[in-house]
Amino acid sequence: MESELKTGAITVEQAAKLLDLTPRRIQQLVKDGIVQRDSRGQYDLVALVRGYVGYLREQLGRGPDQNEERARLLSAKAELAEMEAAEKAGRLVDAEEMERAIFSAVRDIRQAFAALPDRVAAELAAESDEIAIVTRLRAEIGEVLSALRRIEAEKLEAVEAESNQENGG
Repeated sequence: MESELKTGAITVEQAAKLLDLTPRRIQQLVKDGIVQRDSRGQYDLVALVRGYVGYLREQLGRGPDQNEERARLLSAKAELAEMEAAEKAGRLVDAEEMERAIFSAVRDIRQAFAALPDRVAAELAAESDEIAIVTRLRAEIGEVLSALRRIEAEKLEAVEAESNQENGG
């Protein structure tokens, strides 16, 4: 088939007209290695067309990938915008803030229960009635839990106030 094709050298202007491009674009294609120019500044007709057709095929092959990239980018931007809106509406909290709050709550609980024996040991040591001991321990545990609820409510109010200030509310 190669022998059937008519070859010949053409100028940059002719190449541009043939491929419906500007002479400057033809020069860019040469620079990018897509088409070849001979030492006299002319182009082999068959090599020019094959080079340009190969380039177009390559671009077509990349098309869906670029579209997929754009779709993923748009999806990520939309998801980020939704998260920011949810955060501003108070439905989303910062993970680090939440981790600090949980750590603080666990520390408070641990400290409150660790102090419990020191507070009731002397009183319970003198007690011989099992029901009275259980009742007293339940009352102390109830007081500790009530105090923790108050502390956590105060902390929650502080976090909400801080979050509202950060979000302009």
